[in-house]
Amino acid sequence: MITITIPTKQRKQRLENCIRSIKGDYRILIGCADPVEDIPESVLNDDRCLFYVTHDPIVKVQNMLASKASVDSHILPISDDIEFESKAIEEALLCMSRVFSDSDGAVGFNITNMTKQQSSPYAFMLIGAKFFNQTLHRTLFNEEYYHFYADTELGQKADDSGKFTLCEKAKIKHFHPCTGIKPDSTHLHKRNEKWKHDCDIYQRRLCEC
Repeated sequence: MITITIPTKQRKQRLENCIRSIKGDYRILIGCADPVEDIPESVLNDDRCLFYVTHDPIVKVQNMLASKASVDSHILPISDDIEFESKAIEEALLCMSRVFSDSDGAVGFNITNMTKQQSSPYAFMLIGAKFFNQTLHRTLFNEEYYHFYADTELGQKADDSGKFTLCEKAKIKHFHPCTGIKPDSTHLHKRNEKWKHDCDIYQRRLCEC
């Protein structure tokens, strides 16, 4: 079982494209800051999707959504500006069963439209059910962060303990401004106001380890 969690805000077309790229009967939990009329009809009518109205920072939204998952479910926290390539989720799940048969690990996705310098192997991970259940209070990300570096910290901790692997066959596209697209208002808001804050938190927490 996989529970996919997606915070979204003012990205109607991106969200629609993201959901459309998810093939399979997965549970999709969406933390949405938009009014109903701004949510794509195809997403509203998708029986896999459950909505939670929230205006919290992204990290808190991801943690809240993940907490709704059953204890036997893997967690796939993503952003609304990615699209899965063919069989990406299935490949990640196969990799999980092969490398972490007890689900005590994390499988990274291969971002095909960004260079290794532009992306992080920890940016999008399938989190095994056992790995998630062993986190403090079943909380994925440290809520000192707003958005940036929370996934990096989690992935690095998994990697350092031998519980991370990158699945080259689990391919996704991330429509980030570094790929040449124009930044939207949601990205600019996060980048301008929160990036330095999260960077400082990450550096401080590295020193504390």
